[in-house]
Amino acid sequence: MIDRDSNGIEDRVDLHRIAVAAMTARGLLHELPAVPPAEPAATDGRDLTDLPWNSIDNASSRDLDQVEYAERHEGFTRVLVGIAEVSVFTPPGSALDLAAAHNAATVYTAAGVFPMIPRALSEGRTSLLDGEARRAMVTALDIADDGAVLRSEHYPAWVFNRGRMDYPSVSAWLAGGEVPDCLRDPVPGDFGRDDEAALSALKGFAVTEGSRVVYVGKLLVNKGVDLLLAAWPIVVDGLVADGRPIPRLLVVGFGSFEEGLQDLWSSIQSGDLDSASRTAQRGRELEGEQSGGKLRILSDFLRNPPEGYAEMGRVAANSVLWAGRLDHDEVAEVLPVSDALVMPSTFPEAFGMVAAEAAACGVPFVSADHSGMLEVSKRLGEALDPEAAPFLSFSVESDAIEQLADCLLHWLRMEPAEQAWISERLASAASDSYSWPAMAAALVAAASGDLDKLPHP
Repeated sequence: MIDRDSNGIEDRVDLHRIAVAAMTARGLLHELPAVPPAEPAATDGRDLTDLPWNSIDNASSRDLDQVEYAERHEGFTRVLVGIAEVSVFTPPGSALDLAAAHNAATVYTAAGVFPMIPRALSEGRTSLLDGEARRAMVTALDIADDGAVLRSEHYPAWVFNRGRMDYPSVSAWLAGGEVPDCLRDPVPGDFGRDDEAALSALKGFAVTEGSRVVYVGKLLVNKGVDLLLAAWPIVVDGLVADGRPIPRLLVVGFGSFEEGLQDLWSSIQSGDLDSASRTAQRGRELEGEQSGGKLRILSDFLRNPPEGYAEMGRVAANSVLWAGRLDHDEVAEVLPVSDALVMPSTFPEAFGMVAAEAAACGVPFVSADHSGMLEVSKRLGEALDPEAAPFLSFSVESDAIEQLADCLLHWLRMEPAEQAWISERLASAASDSYSWPAMAAALVAAASGDLDKLPHP
């Protein structure tokens, strides 16, 4: 090979020609099947887009297949690793699946990259590029200070790469140099927390003489927290009418709709329903979406609220406590002292995890009656009386707010003996269905083909 103009171009062309010949001789497929014109639906998976994920790769790379995130806990570190999920484009037996299986891996050479799947996927629609929400398979590891793996979990999730780093800058940083630029700015969504605000909220929750209700989750439009806030004055009014102390609602979480939700509650607790209606009309605009989109159920409710609703809001003033982000071990201390938990997501959830965790603590829950949440409420409801089970869920329909309030009032009005019975039944059912031994037994039954031992959906 002769580099005729001393810039390496012809050498690289010859190297590429040689590499192509070598790859072809080994059976590599260069002509890959076409990518589907539209992305298949894949709404399942946890929403982890607010976490500060980052990636480390070559500065010029476009095929980013991994992101990572770690958080420190007492005695261990939780490490999350997300791997780009391409399965929605490569169903078993499809042309893309067979081509990927044939090529087996992406081959990197000095002359170029020979991808396992089309570049439109590996460098585009499935690449974990910064600034894009992407689907990934996440492995979560709890690693003790001595290096032992205490717990592992695998699940699909949506991630958002907020910190694209490259090897040279990370190496320089680890050697004592400058922090990479992408780590200097605050993380969107305010992943950090205000410790004083969290402590104040937890203290208020702990010392209340009334009932305790908790929401744990992201503060996003699709989580339905607006429905819970709108229902809360009705709950307070019902309990006060019974001669009971004003209850407390603890909101645990963070997200891009947090400010919008706090504005909504500020309007409700001051009796300013016109202002609350304007918040409902703006809806998704307050979450950062340019096109907006009103909160339909909330808007319709505020257009014709129950009689005396403005005064109900004023009576409920200061009964909603905003804790912000809490660590998992802190949430584990909050759930057992709660009287009810609410999971009001209007968007499909792969599984009603928070509801199952509440039940494991013996705490009744109210969740939306769809997707994975309905699976949990139906399964655990089988352990309760037929009269009580329906109060574990509500329908995301025009009267969702009134339904949600009715469900909460049912659980909060229970007499101590009934409350103890419900608590024991829920905890036992959650253990039978969702404990590690129960899940292991189900996996063994599935692997051995013993389908009769599997729970029926």
